[in-house]
Amino acid sequence: MAQMPASPQRDAAVSGFARGYAWQDPETAIAWAQDIADPELKQRSLTDVGRAYYRRDPEGARAWLETSGLPEAARQEVVAPRWGRRR
Repeated sequence: MAQMPASPQRDAAVSGFARGYAWQDPETAIAWAQDIADPELKQRSLTDVGRAYYRRDPEGARAWLETSGLPEAARQEVVAPRWGRRR
Protein backbone atom coordinates (compact mmCIF):
# COMPACT_ATOMS: atom_id res chain seq x y z
CA MET A 1 0.00 0.00 0.00
CA ALA A 2 2.83 2.38 0.76
CA GLN A 3 3.84 2.25 -2.89
CA MET A 4 0.36 3.03 -4.21
CA PRO A 5 -0.15 6.54 -5.59
CA ALA A 6 -2.51 8.80 -3.68
CA SER A 7 -6.05 8.02 -4.76
CA PRO A 8 -9.48 7.13 -3.37
CA GLN A 9 -8.59 3.47 -3.90
CA ARG A 10 -5.45 3.82 -1.79
CA ASP A 11 -7.42 5.60 0.93
CA ALA A 12 -9.97 2.78 0.95
CA ALA A 13 -7.23 0.15 1.12
CA VAL A 14 -5.44 1.92 3.97
CA SER A 15 -8.71 2.41 5.84
CA GLY A 16 -9.60 -1.27 5.56
CA PHE A 17 -6.14 -2.31 6.66
CA ALA A 18 -6.09 0.08 9.63
CA ARG A 19 -9.52 -0.99 10.82
CA GLY A 20 -8.64 -4.67 10.53
CA TYR A 21 -5.22 -4.29 12.15
CA ALA A 22 -6.46 -2.15 15.05
CA TRP A 23 -7.08 -5.17 17.29
CA GLN A 24 -3.53 -6.44 16.84
CA ASP A 25 -1.58 -3.19 17.01
CA PRO A 26 -3.67 -0.05 17.44
CA GLU A 27 -0.72 2.33 17.37
CA THR A 28 0.44 1.03 13.98
CA ALA A 29 -3.16 1.13 12.72
CA ILE A 30 -3.42 4.77 13.83
CA ALA A 31 -0.20 5.62 11.97
CA TRP A 32 -1.63 4.11 8.78
CA ALA A 33 -5.00 5.82 9.21
CA GLN A 34 -3.25 9.17 9.65
CA ASP A 35 -1.99 8.76 6.08
CA ILE A 36 -5.50 8.77 4.55
CA ALA A 37 -5.96 11.84 2.34
CA ASP A 38 -9.79 12.02 2.37
CA PRO A 39 -10.67 13.95 5.55
CA GLU A 40 -14.02 12.22 6.18
CA LEU A 41 -12.65 8.73 5.63
CA LYS A 42 -9.64 9.58 7.76
CA GLN A 43 -11.83 10.69 10.66
CA ARG A 44 -14.11 7.64 10.39
CA SER A 45 -11.11 5.33 10.24
CA LEU A 46 -9.37 6.95 13.20
CA THR A 47 -12.61 6.79 15.19
CA ASP A 48 -13.03 3.08 14.43
CA VAL A 49 -9.39 2.33 15.21
CA GLY A 50 -9.67 4.40 18.38
CA ARG A 51 -12.65 2.34 19.54
CA ALA A 52 -10.65 -0.86 19.15
CA TYR A 53 -7.73 0.77 20.96
CA TYR A 54 -10.02 1.88 23.78
CA ARG A 55 -11.40 -1.61 24.26
CA ARG A 56 -7.89 -3.04 24.37
CA ASP A 57 -6.13 -0.31 26.38
CA PRO A 58 -8.41 2.43 27.74
CA GLU A 59 -5.61 4.46 29.31
CA GLY A 60 -3.44 4.33 26.18
CA ALA A 61 -6.40 5.30 24.03
CA ARG A 62 -7.29 8.23 26.29
CA ALA A 63 -3.71 9.51 26.08
CA TRP A 64 -3.77 9.21 22.28
CA LEU A 65 -7.12 11.01 22.06
CA GLU A 66 -5.62 14.09 23.71
CA THR A 67 -3.33 14.61 20.71
CA SER A 68 -5.35 12.84 18.02
CA GLY A 69 -6.75 15.97 16.42
CA LEU A 70 -10.19 14.35 16.30
CA PRO A 71 -13.15 16.64 16.95
CA GLU A 72 -14.92 16.27 20.30
CA ALA A 73 -17.84 14.31 18.83
CA ALA A 74 -15.46 11.72 17.35
CA ARG A 75 -13.51 11.47 20.61
CA GLN A 76 -16.77 10.81 22.45
CA GLU A 77 -17.63 8.13 19.89
CA VAL A 78 -14.35 6.39 20.75
CA VAL A 79 -14.97 6.23 24.49
CA ALA A 80 -18.78 5.93 24.46
CA PRO A 81 -19.87 4.50 21.11
CA ARG A 82 -23.51 4.55 20.22
CA TRP A 83 -23.95 0.89 19.37
CA GLY A 84 -26.22 0.04 16.52
CA ARG A 85 -25.73 3.39 14.83
CA ARG A 86 -25.15 3.13 11.12
CA ARG A 87 -22.81 5.42 9.26
